Amino acid sequence: MPGIIRRDVIDEILSRADIAEIIGSYTQVKRAGGRLKALCPFHQEKTPSFTINEDLKVYYCFGCHKGGNIFNFVMEKENMDFPEAVHYLADRCGIPIRYEESRGGGQNQQNSAADISRENAPKIGKDRLFKLNDLISQWFHRNLLESRVREVSEYVAARKIPEDIISAFRLGAAPDSFDAAIKFCRGMSYSDEEIFCAGISAKSEQSSSFYDRFRKRLIFPVWDEQGRVVGFSARTIEAKFEGGKYINSPETPIFKKSRLLYGMNLARKEMEDKKLAILCEGQFDVISFHRAGYQMAVAPLGTAFSEEQAKLLRRYTSKIYLALDSDGAGMKAALRNMEILLPLDFQVLLIGFPQGEDPDSLLAKHGPEALSDAFSEALDFFDFFFDLFSSKEDIGTPWGKDAVGRKMVQLIARIKSPIVRADYCSELAARLKVSDDAIFSELKKERMIGSRTSGNSQDNSGKEISDAKKAEDDSDSRERAQEALLEIALAHGTAAKLLGEILPPEMISPSPLGKALEKTVSMSLNGEWEFAPKALLESLTENPSASLGRILSESSNIPSDRVENAARECVVKIKDFCLRKESEGISRNLKNAGLPEDEKKRLLARFMEINKELKIIFSEISRIRNEDGN
Repeated sequence: MPGIIRRDVIDEILSRADIAEIIGSYTQVKRAGGRLKALCPFHQEKTPSFTINEDLKVYYCFGCHKGGNIFNFVMEKENMDFPEAVHYLADRCGIPIRYEESRGGGQNQQNSAADISRENAPKIGKDRLFKLNDLISQWFHRNLLESRVREVSEYVAARKIPEDIISAFRLGAAPDSFDAAIKFCRGMSYSDEEIFCAGISAKSEQSSSFYDRFRKRLIFPVWDEQGRVVGFSARTIEAKFEGGKYINSPETPIFKKSRLLYGMNLARKEMEDKKLAILCEGQFDVISFHRAGYQMAVAPLGTAFSEEQAKLLRRYTSKIYLALDSDGAGMKAALRNMEILLPLDFQVLLIGFPQGEDPDSLLAKHGPEALSDAFSEALDFFDFFFDLFSSKEDIGTPWGKDAVGRKMVQLIARIKSPIVRADYCSELAARLKVSDDAIFSELKKERMIGSRTSGNSQDNSGKEISDAKKAEDDSDSRERAQEALLEIALAHGTAAKLLGEILPPEMISPSPLGKALEKTVSMSLNGEWEFAPKALLESLTENPSASLGRILSESSNIPSDRVENAARECVVKIKDFCLRKESEGISRNLKNAGLPEDEKKRLLARFMEINKELKIIFSEISRIRNEDGN
């Protein structure tokens, strides 16, 4: 079975992949002043701030600060892990994937059911699972098209689902059999372990034997963004059925319900083109909107909408329509969704349906026009919930105004933009006929509560938070100094050797930037400085760092005659940070009443040494700045 991808395959991809061409398939790349620039594909902007370094094959955005190499780009944009990105790019470059040879002995293809668990799944290559899911989905689909499962075919016909929709969603039928799917997969050279780990089979607790997970059900294949079948959702066709109406594939290495949305593979392009998404409750609702011409509809897989799913949608659009049932459960789901969507800067509208109706039933009874009308009459979340809350309270009374105002402010407080919050607050004050100050006062209290809940509140004295902020600022200052040093070292090989002489290794932070700086200095001292950029690219492959991506994506603007002084100034800043941290630690230890006398003397002596060293540092900074004319 596949194992670890060989390092030479990754190197070959880095060498052969055209980063400009691959990024250019997501956004228009233009050459400006000798550099390649583009509108960032990760966030909305009007002026290009996304840069590409063709030589080093890295990118960096000065707007959202995302950066890395071609692997990082594909992982971020296509929601892939590293091995998936390698496979994706290898396929584009025509490079065969090769694996490290297994050091273990051969493994029997067919294990006993008792010995097999889904914990074995990591041993199975994801490419095998993708292929297995694709093959079984086609088998389910043929079962439906050829009416091999009569009851399911009749159910689909009764719902009047047209052939183009059946084909687009690859709907299928699982036969009323305990091993038909297992036998098909075995016939395609898959082991019982692979079939079980893909979630196609289940295991009996009593006999430890395998059986088909999906039986006598309508099958909905679930694709990821890249158009790969990763699992299944299956609906019973029985009018009366004990158990769940829908069952899904279990969690597998490629099927994570909280990260998937049904219909996303068909909807993503339409979302980008139309600049909006429709979030439904279930599969048939998604299919109904697609039948009505709204191909940007998606739905969770029988679980509550998650923040991960919201962030997935946010990559394609900032405007979302909620198409949820109008009953109590639907409204509760809508409010839960608002808690996720508003902090992510979504513009949210809600599509209303008559009581007892949903997109699927509305389409069946009244045709596509009814869905189109419902969509066009969607209300901004503010209008929708104001009407909903006001229908349950008498806003002609002070108490009714207070109840509705509090509920609305709870929603408004979740909005990230202060301008949008202020606009909604003013509108709420006008509708309730109260002063703006009353609403803004309530908003301030609500946001303070939210801040405390999320652990961001200040303590009574404010000292701890002030100290923490100062420590964070100092740490940021050291990171900026290391960033500047790395930029200098990569642009000027002599500077890297100088750093080896004047910068103590123990003062370099363990952050990705610090490790990159340490590697560059080490390679320079070993006579390998010219290979440092490639080594840093390799570290970017599996440990993304936006700052490192930026440094590698552009050239240093420090003139040669100022390199040494610039490097020395950064070094003294790092020394200043480290010595101050040591001094603070000594001060804390000296307050310990039980400290032995000889230890106190040693600490006091070191404390005095540090103060002398800090004075030297101040003098050094002044000297350097005077030399540079600053």
